[in-house]
Amino acid sequence: MYRSLRIYAYIMLSAVLLGTLVLLMNLLFMFRVNELSSIDSVVQKNIESGILYNGLSYGTIHNPIDGKSNLNEFSNRMYLATKPDITVIGSSTSFKFRDYFFNKSFYSLAGSITGPEDAFNLVDELFSKHPPKILIFNLDFWSPAYKNPYAARPHKGRQHIQPSRAKMIIPFSLFDLNILTLPLYFSILKGDFPIHVNGLEKVGFAAVVYDRGFSSDGSYFENLASPIDKTILKRSMDIFDEPGMINRWFKQGTKDAKVSVAGVHLLGQFKDEMNKLGTQVIFVAHPQASIFRNLLKKHRSSRRFISEWRAQIVKELPKVIDLFDNMLGGSDCEFTDLSVHPGEVMTARMLREMAIQSNSNLKNFIDIKRLNSIINTYPGHGDILDNVVGRAYNIQERLIFFSSACD
Repeated sequence: MYRSLRIYAYIMLSAVLLGTLVLLMNLLFMFRVNELSSIDSVVQKNIESGILYNGLSYGTIHNPIDGKSNLNEFSNRMYLATKPDITVIGSSTSFKFRDYFFNKSFYSLAGSITGPEDAFNLVDELFSKHPPKILIFNLDFWSPAYKNPYAARPHKGRQHIQPSRAKMIIPFSLFDLNILTLPLYFSILKGDFPIHVNGLEKVGFAAVVYDRGFSSDGSYFENLASPIDKTILKRSMDIFDEPGMINRWFKQGTKDAKVSVAGVHLLGQFKDEMNKLGTQVIFVAHPQASIFRNLLKKHRSSRRFISEWRAQIVKELPKVIDLFDNMLGGSDCEFTDLSVHPGEVMTARMLREMAIQSNSNLKNFIDIKRLNSIINTYPGHGDILDNVVGRAYNIQERLIFFSSACD
């Protein structure tokens, strides 16, 4: 009996030791990807010297653990610390608004909007505390368009989904989502991925391992460490060209999807609230690449949906700047995926056109000479990365091509 108890005790002790070892390895993993600093420390570093941030501990727009695109704690803190004169909100199509486009303080809240209710959450959480002078609302046809459960303004309705603060168990979630493999795990433990690049500190799993993340102005950078893999791009474009792709673009399928009239109407209410706070709101429907629009034409339900959406935003938002089918002299090569995500040069074109069409004070906030220089010098290209991030990676004004057809 005592022998059996000793064996049981050894087994339990071994299990405890093994579990402790795994948790300590996970702690080392989080150290290697620079995820152990407090949120206050990370924000302060970003303000003082700029970092590349894409962490798990406080949530990010691309956080696989959150599974949501809600504005996260890091961006909240950064916005309130920056107190910008101008900001942009929208989905990932807003990522390429850069601070050097403007001559006033700017912080991007790109990726903050998945539906019209998110705009009111931003009012409650951020804009009521610091209203910007100008807010650019970059509209997508998929975010405010689907059936919307809100018939009236939601009040503090966002449920913040944050990953576990027990940092030693976060790697388990990455394994579960097939984001982390054992070879990559042990490679990170060995310290194969440096957390500094020429003085720029990388904070967070995706920033350290994949060299992509958010800069000090809240804008997003990707493909920093190496040129774009043309093989991967070709495979993605083959998938993009498959018949029926457009119908699969909408999660619910455009056959049954309907524009949410109430959802678009809420955008008008959002503008009214922001006006009361002293903020000028500029709504813009960003350009779509011609390859995407040509595919849309092949599907009747898609054409109907887009037509209804454009008509509705013009009705509810009379001063909206609709650039959906206007690439402003640019080309498909100025989109980061040749479809719906405008690159930096296309975004510069957008901003210049918005200053022309808008009745707001936007023209007084933009650096028009800089915009003209970017547009005239780099037509047909995606990003130029002319900031602290680009300089750290020695790719300042590197021309990033997104298709072999654009070389």
